Amino acid sequence: MQSAGLYAMMFSTKSPSYERAYRNQAGLLRQAEGRIEAMVTYDAFVAMPDGVELCTEVCLRVRGCTYPVVFLRNPYCPSDPAADNGVKGLATVFVDRGYAVVHQHCRGTGRSQGDFLPFQDDRRDGLETLGWIRRQPFYNGEIFLFGGSYMSAVHLAYLDPPPPDVKGAVLQVFDADRY
Repeated sequence: MQSAGLYAMMFSTKSPSYERAYRNQAGLLRQAEGRIEAMVTYDAFVAMPDGVELCTEVCLRVRGCTYPVVFLRNPYCPSDPAADNGVKGLATVFVDRGYAVVHQHCRGTGRSQGDFLPFQDDRRDGLETLGWIRRQPFYNGEIFLFGGSYMSAVHLAYLDPPPPDVKGAVLQVFDADRY
């Protein structure tokens, strides 16, 4: 996992002085452990227009509330649902601070259907999933994008123009001009 402390600070609603204590990634995750008594997680399979279903993990503090949403799309997912690729720890940090996390396995990766063809379906799949998020009962009208490397490219594919409910993004380690 990369610089979780910086990401949590950028998305936090807490004061800057409070957040300085969380700059260190290991310290951030250590301090987040045990703060959430229970985190609701469930999988949804979001249908794309061509019928392919993408595995989408949702993490919430509790059902029945609305939250700003941190949205990740990830081609690096393991196909074993018990395997941890660091996203659960990151989700805990965001959920602890009042966000819902929507983590989607990119087409043809992890537990999603279809074929992984880099850059080909990312715009359509991302926009379709944003529409799905907007229809969820936990959505409060704000979406924040998150990712590094290819996990940033999947968001850059649909940010022209940016949707009005995308309020911020932390996208790094990817060249915006691929060719």
